[in-house]
Amino acid sequence: MGSAGKLIVLFLLGGMGFLLSAADLVCPDYAVQGSGMTVFIATDSQDSFSGGELTLIRGNGTVISRSRFFLFAPRDSWCSLLGIPADLKEGTYTLSCRLESEEGTVTLQKRLGVTGHEFPSETLKLNRNLTNIRTEEDPRKTAQAEELWSVLGGFDGDSCYFDGRFTPPLDSYRVTTDFGTRRIYEYDDGSEAGTLHNGWDWAAPTGSPVKAVGKGRVVLAKERIVTGNTVILELLPGVYMLYYHLDELQCTEGDVVEAGDIVGTVGMTGLATGPHLHWELRISRVAVDPLPFLDTDLIDKTLFFAKM
Repeated sequence: MGSAGKLIVLFLLGGMGFLLSAADLVCPDYAVQGSGMTVFIATDSQDSFSGGELTLIRGNGTVISRSRFFLFAPRDSWCSLLGIPADLKEGTYTLSCRLESEEGTVTLQKRLGVTGHEFPSETLKLNRNLTNIRTEEDPRKTAQAEELWSVLGGFDGDSCYFDGRFTPPLDSYRVTTDFGTRRIYEYDDGSEAGTLHNGWDWAAPTGSPVKAVGKGRVVLAKERIVTGNTVILELLPGVYMLYYHLDELQCTEGDVVEAGDIVGTVGMTGLATGPHLHWELRISRVAVDPLPFLDTDLIDKTLFFAKM
Protein backbone atom coordinates (compact mmCIF):
# COMPACT_ATOMS: atom_id res chain seq x y z
CA MET A 1 0.00 0.00 0.00
CA GLY A 2 3.01 2.31 0.26
CA SER A 3 2.30 5.35 2.40
CA ALA A 4 -1.25 5.73 1.13
CA GLY A 5 -3.95 5.22 3.68
CA LYS A 6 -1.64 5.20 6.67
CA LEU A 7 -2.10 7.41 9.68
CA ILE A 8 -0.30 7.99 12.97
CA VAL A 9 -1.39 9.96 16.01
CA LEU A 10 1.35 10.79 18.49
CA PHE A 11 0.94 12.42 21.87
CA LEU A 12 3.71 14.34 23.62
CA LEU A 13 3.94 13.76 27.33
CA GLY A 14 5.31 15.98 30.06
CA GLY A 15 5.62 15.61 33.83
CA MET A 16 3.20 13.09 35.29
CA GLY A 17 0.12 14.17 33.36
CA PHE A 18 -1.35 13.47 29.95
CA LEU A 19 -0.96 16.75 28.08
CA LEU A 20 -3.96 16.98 25.76
CA SER A 21 -2.80 20.41 24.64
CA ALA A 22 0.38 18.79 23.22
CA ALA A 23 -1.48 16.19 21.14
CA ASP A 24 -0.33 15.94 17.56
CA LEU A 25 -2.16 14.45 14.56
CA VAL A 26 0.19 13.29 11.82
CA CYS A 27 -0.91 11.54 8.61
CA PRO A 28 -0.22 11.51 4.87
CA ASP A 29 -2.09 13.92 2.66
CA TYR A 30 -4.09 11.20 0.90
CA ALA A 31 -5.52 7.69 1.10
CA VAL A 32 -6.66 5.33 -1.65
CA GLN A 33 -10.18 4.01 -2.17
CA GLY A 34 -10.58 0.62 -0.50
CA SER A 35 -7.49 0.91 1.72
CA GLY A 36 -7.03 0.63 5.48
CA MET A 37 -5.24 3.04 7.81
CA THR A 38 -3.22 2.27 10.93
CA VAL A 39 -3.44 4.69 13.87
CA PHE A 40 -1.26 4.72 16.97
CA ILE A 41 -1.55 6.77 20.14
CA ALA A 42 1.72 6.82 22.09
CA THR A 43 1.54 7.30 25.87
CA ASP A 44 3.97 6.55 28.69
CA SER A 45 1.34 4.36 30.38
CA GLN A 46 -2.02 2.95 29.45
CA ASP A 47 -3.53 4.58 32.54
CA SER A 48 -3.08 8.07 31.08
CA PHE A 49 -5.50 7.36 28.23
CA SER A 50 -8.95 5.80 28.45
CA GLY A 51 -9.97 5.48 24.80
CA GLY A 52 -11.35 7.42 21.90
CA GLU A 53 -12.81 7.34 18.41
CA LEU A 54 -11.54 8.12 14.92
CA THR A 55 -13.96 9.18 12.17
CA LEU A 56 -13.81 10.07 8.50
CA ILE A 57 -16.27 12.89 7.76
CA ARG A 58 -17.76 14.56 4.68
CA GLY A 59 -17.91 18.32 4.33
CA ASN A 60 -21.56 18.33 5.40
CA GLY A 61 -20.65 16.62 8.68
CA THR A 62 -21.92 13.11 7.89
CA VAL A 63 -19.72 10.26 9.07
CA ILE A 64 -18.35 7.96 6.38
CA SER A 65 -16.54 5.47 8.62
CA ARG A 66 -15.43 5.26 12.22
CA SER A 67 -13.35 3.09 14.48
CA ARG A 68 -12.31 2.88 18.11
CA PHE A 69 -8.96 2.50 19.82
CA PHE A 70 -7.61 -0.62 21.51
CA LEU A 71 -4.45 -1.27 23.50
CA PHE A 72 -1.71 -2.71 21.28
CA ALA A 73 0.30 -4.61 23.88
CA PRO A 74 3.61 -5.11 21.97
CA ARG A 75 4.08 -1.33 21.90
CA ASP A 76 2.04 -0.59 25.04
CA SER A 77 0.18 1.94 22.92
CA TRP A 78 -3.35 2.55 21.77
CA CYS A 79 -4.13 1.65 18.18
CA SER A 80 -6.99 1.89 15.71
CA LEU A 81 -7.63 0.75 12.14
CA LEU A 82 -9.90 2.73 9.82
CA GLY A 83 -11.34 1.69 6.46
CA ILE A 84 -11.71 3.89 3.37
CA PRO A 85 -14.75 2.65 1.38
CA ALA A 86 -13.99 1.47 -2.14
CA ASP A 87 -16.91 3.48 -3.54
CA LEU A 88 -16.02 6.74 -1.77
CA LYS A 89 -15.73 9.55 -4.31
CA GLU A 90 -12.38 11.18 -4.87
CA GLY A 91 -12.07 14.42 -2.95
CA THR A 92 -11.06 16.01 0.32
CA TYR A 93 -12.49 14.84 3.63
CA THR A 94 -11.90 15.43 7.33
CA LEU A 95 -10.27 13.07 9.79
CA SER A 96 -11.53 13.72 13.30
CA CYS A 97 -9.91 12.13 16.33
CA ARG A 98 -11.69 12.40 19.68
CA LEU A 99 -9.51 11.44 22.65
CA GLU A 100 -10.39 10.87 26.26
CA SER A 101 -8.29 10.94 29.43
CA GLU A 102 -8.67 11.80 33.09
CA GLU A 103 -7.92 15.42 32.16
CA GLY A 104 -10.76 15.68 29.66
CA THR A 105 -11.58 15.28 25.98
CA VAL A 106 -9.97 16.85 22.94
CA THR A 107 -10.78 16.66 19.22
CA LEU A 108 -8.06 16.86 16.58
CA GLN A 109 -8.87 17.31 12.89
CA LYS A 110 -6.97 17.19 9.64
CA ARG A 111 -7.92 17.21 5.96
CA LEU A 112 -7.44 13.98 4.01
CA GLY A 113 -7.54 13.61 0.26
CA VAL A 114 -8.98 10.40 -1.15
CA THR A 115 -7.60 9.32 -4.50
CA GLY A 116 -9.19 6.93 -6.96
CA HIS A 117 -8.29 3.40 -7.94
CA GLU A 118 -9.07 1.79 -11.29
CA PHE A 119 -11.49 -0.99 -10.39
CA PRO A 120 -12.64 -3.48 -13.03
CA SER A 121 -16.24 -4.22 -13.98
CA GLU A 122 -18.09 -7.39 -14.92
CA THR A 123 -21.54 -8.72 -15.78
CA LEU A 124 -22.88 -11.99 -14.37
CA LYS A 125 -25.91 -13.76 -15.79
CA LEU A 126 -27.95 -15.57 -13.16
CA ASN A 127 -30.28 -18.51 -13.68
CA ARG A 128 -33.71 -18.69 -12.08
CA ASN A 129 -32.44 -20.22 -8.84
CA LEU A 130 -29.66 -17.65 -8.35
CA THR A 131 -32.00 -14.83 -9.35
CA ASN A 132 -34.42 -15.96 -6.66
CA ILE A 133 -31.64 -15.98 -4.04
CA ARG A 134 -31.02 -12.30 -4.73
CA THR A 135 -34.52 -11.03 -5.37
CA GLU A 136 -37.06 -13.08 -3.42
CA GLU A 137 -38.13 -11.67 -0.06
CA ASP A 138 -37.35 -14.07 2.74
CA PRO A 139 -37.45 -13.32 6.47
CA ARG A 140 -34.50 -15.66 6.93
CA LYS A 141 -32.35 -13.51 4.65
CA THR A 142 -33.35 -10.43 6.62
CA ALA A 143 -32.49 -12.09 9.93
CA GLN A 144 -29.18 -13.35 8.56
CA ALA A 145 -28.26 -9.91 7.22
CA GLU A 146 -29.03 -8.34 10.58
CA GLU A 147 -26.93 -10.97 12.36
CA LEU A 148 -24.01 -10.40 9.99
CA TRP A 149 -24.15 -6.62 10.46
CA SER A 150 -24.22 -7.10 14.23
CA VAL A 151 -21.18 -9.40 14.15
CA LEU A 152 -19.20 -7.00 11.95
CA GLY A 153 -20.08 -4.12 14.26
CA GLY A 154 -18.70 -5.91 17.30
CA PHE A 155 -15.71 -4.44 19.11
CA ASP A 156 -13.93 -6.33 21.89
CA GLY A 157 -10.84 -4.39 22.97
CA ASP A 158 -9.22 -7.56 24.30
CA SER A 159 -9.50 -9.49 21.01
CA CYS A 160 -5.97 -8.84 19.78
CA TYR A 161 -5.12 -12.08 18.02
CA PHE A 162 -3.16 -11.15 14.89
CA ASP A 163 -1.29 -8.11 13.54
CA GLY A 164 1.14 -9.55 10.97
CA ARG A 165 1.07 -10.58 7.33
CA PHE A 166 -1.71 -12.80 6.03
CA THR A 167 -1.23 -16.42 5.05
CA PRO A 168 -2.84 -16.96 1.61
CA PRO A 169 -6.18 -18.72 2.16
CA LEU A 170 -5.58 -21.09 -0.78
CA ASP A 171 -2.43 -22.82 -2.03
CA SER A 172 -3.59 -22.85 -5.64
CA TYR A 173 -6.27 -20.74 -7.29
CA ARG A 174 -7.37 -18.65 -10.27
CA VAL A 175 -8.58 -15.10 -9.67
CA THR A 176 -12.09 -14.68 -11.08
CA THR A 177 -13.23 -11.38 -9.50
CA ASP A 178 -11.10 -8.61 -7.99
CA PHE A 179 -11.83 -6.61 -4.88
CA GLY A 180 -13.88 -3.51 -5.68
CA THR A 181 -15.21 -4.83 -9.00
CA ARG A 182 -18.28 -2.96 -10.19
CA ARG A 183 -20.63 -5.85 -10.88
CA ILE A 184 -23.88 -6.04 -12.84
CA TYR A 185 -26.24 -8.96 -12.22
CA GLU A 186 -28.44 -9.92 -15.17
CA TYR A 187 -31.51 -11.71 -13.83
CA ASP A 188 -33.38 -14.42 -15.69
CA ASP A 189 -36.27 -12.02 -16.43
CA GLY A 190 -33.94 -9.59 -18.23
CA SER A 191 -33.71 -6.99 -15.46
CA GLU A 192 -30.39 -5.88 -13.96
CA ALA A 193 -28.96 -4.75 -10.63
CA GLY A 194 -25.60 -3.19 -9.80
CA THR A 195 -23.44 -3.95 -6.79
CA LEU A 196 -19.89 -3.59 -5.47
CA HIS A 197 -17.79 -6.71 -4.95
CA ASN A 198 -16.37 -6.41 -1.46
CA GLY A 199 -13.74 -9.16 -1.58
CA TRP A 200 -11.70 -11.42 -3.85
CA ASP A 201 -13.07 -14.49 -5.64
CA TRP A 202 -10.49 -17.24 -6.12
CA ALA A 203 -11.62 -20.26 -8.14
CA ALA A 204 -10.37 -23.68 -7.03
CA PRO A 205 -11.63 -27.28 -7.14
CA THR A 206 -14.40 -28.21 -4.74
CA GLY A 207 -12.92 -29.57 -1.54
CA SER A 208 -9.69 -27.55 -1.68
CA PRO A 209 -8.62 -26.64 1.90
CA VAL A 210 -9.23 -23.03 2.97
CA LYS A 211 -6.76 -21.62 5.50
CA ALA A 212 -7.03 -19.03 8.24
CA VAL A 213 -5.11 -15.93 7.12
CA GLY A 214 -3.96 -15.37 10.69
CA LYS A 215 -4.71 -16.28 14.26
CA GLY A 216 -8.28 -15.42 15.17
CA ARG A 217 -11.46 -16.36 16.94
CA VAL A 218 -14.30 -17.91 14.97
CA VAL A 219 -17.28 -15.62 15.59
CA LEU A 220 -19.57 -17.15 12.96
CA ALA A 221 -19.60 -20.56 11.27
CA LYS A 222 -22.88 -21.50 9.64
CA GLU A 223 -24.90 -21.84 6.46
CA ARG A 224 -26.44 -18.64 5.06
CA ILE A 225 -28.79 -18.27 2.10
CA VAL A 226 -26.74 -15.78 0.08
CA THR A 227 -23.15 -16.55 1.13
CA GLY A 228 -23.61 -20.29 1.66
CA ASN A 229 -21.44 -21.98 4.27
CA THR A 230 -19.70 -19.03 5.92
CA VAL A 231 -16.85 -18.54 8.39
CA ILE A 232 -15.91 -15.23 10.02
CA LEU A 233 -12.69 -14.78 12.00
CA GLU A 234 -12.10 -11.92 14.42
CA LEU A 235 -8.44 -10.90 14.02
CA LEU A 236 -8.34 -7.63 15.97
CA PRO A 237 -11.00 -5.51 17.70
CA GLY A 238 -13.41 -4.55 14.93
CA VAL A 239 -11.36 -6.38 12.25
CA TYR A 240 -12.87 -9.46 10.60
CA MET A 241 -11.96 -11.90 7.82
CA LEU A 242 -14.91 -13.46 5.96
CA TYR A 243 -14.97 -16.71 3.95
CA TYR A 244 -18.01 -17.43 1.74
CA HIS A 245 -19.45 -20.29 -0.36
CA LEU A 246 -17.59 -23.07 1.48
CA ASP A 247 -18.41 -26.70 0.76
CA GLU A 248 -17.67 -27.84 4.30
CA LEU A 249 -17.16 -26.02 7.60
CA GLN A 250 -14.17 -27.31 9.55
CA CYS A 251 -14.39 -25.04 12.58
CA THR A 252 -17.04 -24.04 15.07
CA GLU A 253 -17.98 -20.74 16.68
CA GLY A 254 -15.71 -19.98 19.62
CA ASP A 255 -12.67 -21.80 18.21
CA VAL A 256 -9.36 -19.93 18.25
CA VAL A 257 -7.43 -20.93 15.14
CA GLU A 258 -3.84 -20.29 14.11
CA ALA A 259 -2.56 -18.92 10.79
CA GLY A 260 -2.68 -21.75 8.25
CA ASP A 261 -5.27 -23.83 10.11
CA ILE A 262 -8.00 -25.27 7.88
CA VAL A 263 -11.36 -23.57 8.50
CA GLY A 264 -13.29 -25.13 5.61
CA THR A 265 -13.14 -26.28 2.00
CA VAL A 266 -13.90 -24.59 -1.32
CA GLY A 267 -17.46 -24.98 -2.56
CA MET A 268 -20.24 -23.25 -4.47
CA THR A 269 -22.92 -22.92 -1.81
CA GLY A 270 -25.23 -19.90 -1.75
CA LEU A 271 -25.06 -17.36 -4.59
CA ALA A 272 -22.24 -18.93 -6.61
CA THR A 273 -21.90 -19.78 -10.30
CA GLY A 274 -18.94 -22.13 -9.76
CA PRO A 275 -16.65 -23.47 -7.03
CA HIS A 276 -14.62 -20.64 -5.54
CA LEU A 277 -13.61 -18.90 -2.32
CA HIS A 278 -14.83 -15.40 -1.64
CA TRP A 279 -12.56 -13.88 1.00
CA GLU A 280 -13.22 -10.43 2.40
CA LEU A 281 -11.70 -8.12 5.04
CA ARG A 282 -13.91 -5.78 7.09
CA ILE A 283 -12.64 -3.00 9.36
CA SER A 284 -15.42 -1.65 11.56
CA ARG A 285 -17.89 -2.90 8.90
CA VAL A 286 -16.08 -1.21 5.98
CA ALA A 287 -14.80 -3.61 3.31
CA VAL A 288 -11.13 -2.98 2.41
CA ASP A 289 -8.75 -4.77 0.08
CA PRO A 290 -7.11 -7.69 1.96
CA LEU A 291 -4.54 -8.48 -0.76
CA PRO A 292 -1.87 -5.92 0.32
CA PHE A 293 -1.72 -7.59 3.73
CA LEU A 294 -0.16 -10.67 2.15
CA ASP A 295 2.98 -8.52 1.84
CA THR A 296 2.67 -6.03 4.70
CA ASP A 297 1.59 -6.28 8.33
CA LEU A 298 -2.04 -5.73 9.22
CA ILE A 299 -0.83 -3.18 11.77
CA ASP A 300 1.97 -1.01 10.36
CA LYS A 301 4.36 -1.01 13.31
CA THR A 302 6.84 1.27 11.52
CA LEU A 303 4.46 4.18 12.05
CA PHE A 304 5.05 3.99 15.77
CA PHE A 305 8.58 5.29 15.27
CA ALA A 306 7.74 7.93 12.65
CA LYS A 307 7.82 10.86 15.08
CA MET A 308 9.74 9.41 17.98
